[in-house]
Amino acid sequence: MSVRRLTPRYSRLKVLLAADKLFHLQGELDYAQKATLLFGKQGSDYKERRTKEIFLDGTPVTLTVKQEEEGNPFNPSGIDVTVKGSPEQRLIDLQFSIELMNMFVELGEGTAKDEEAKASSKRARDDFNKTLFALIDSARNCRMITYMISDFMVPRYPIKTIDSLFNTLTDSVKQSHLGRNLADKIARLKAVNIGAKAPDFTLPTVDGGELRLSDLRGKVVLLDFWASWCAPCRGELPNVKKIYEKHHADGLEVVGISLDNKRENWLKAIEEEQLPWIQVSSLKAFDCDVAKTYSVQAIPRMFIIDRDGTIIGLDLRGEELAQRMDEIFAK
Repeated sequence: MSVRRLTPRYSRLKVLLAADKLFHLQGELDYAQKATLLFGKQGSDYKERRTKEIFLDGTPVTLTVKQEEEGNPFNPSGIDVTVKGSPEQRLIDLQFSIELMNMFVELGEGTAKDEEAKASSKRARDDFNKTLFALIDSARNCRMITYMISDFMVPRYPIKTIDSLFNTLTDSVKQSHLGRNLADKIARLKAVNIGAKAPDFTLPTVDGGELRLSDLRGKVVLLDFWASWCAPCRGELPNVKKIYEKHHADGLEVVGISLDNKRENWLKAIEEEQLPWIQVSSLKAFDCDVAKTYSVQAIPRMFIIDRDGTIIGLDLRGEELAQRMDEIFAK
């Protein structure tokens, strides 16, 4: 599990409300894109509201909003919204189904203990990947598919897989605004992939000083992007502690890059977890320039950097991270 950043998108739109209580949303868009509408009574609790994502590509869109019977645990708002518009609208619903399926697969992977359960979870993952890749192949000429690759796949799959899938898209999709955005994201990911030189940076330390990554040249460095509010990040810290205690004397340095935005929360988490390694932060959350440079969209995210400054490991956690560190220091 990881915690993702959600980025809002804004457009020049306005709402016209007619006497018959029908509303008309009209305006100009610079390019085809996904938008989100929020439904609910003004001032109502978030549980009494509902969001609906819509793909806007110039096709007229009709939304039907109805009040459902109360008591549906999957829709506490009681609001039902249906959308008719772009042919690509179906991919929004399919992406939701994909994310739900992945959640159940991840649950099985996280709870599998014996060999039979692990084999079963592997089959479930393989079946899921077949479904996902088949869906992308069927939507190669849809601009909406770039969202699925960018938002769902980029935080979870190797860059080689992402790049390969992008190359299967039609030229019209690749050359669209959304396609160019995805190409730019892939290029940034390649710049911080295994085999690339780790981009240098300077960030403030806890004591008010500064750390420059290049000052640690000659050490093996584990960059750990985390935050005090990120439960999966803090859940991984005991494993990182064991690795640090085992290999620090051999030349391992851990650098925790916090994506907090409040200093007091950052310092409190460091104290609570008793973290002995270097801690830095711009206190700008996901707007941290270093997080942007390293294409961090979800945390925890970890990079292993060798003594020459080359990235040699990416997004390893738990036992896999411990084994990789043992391999590095066994040489």
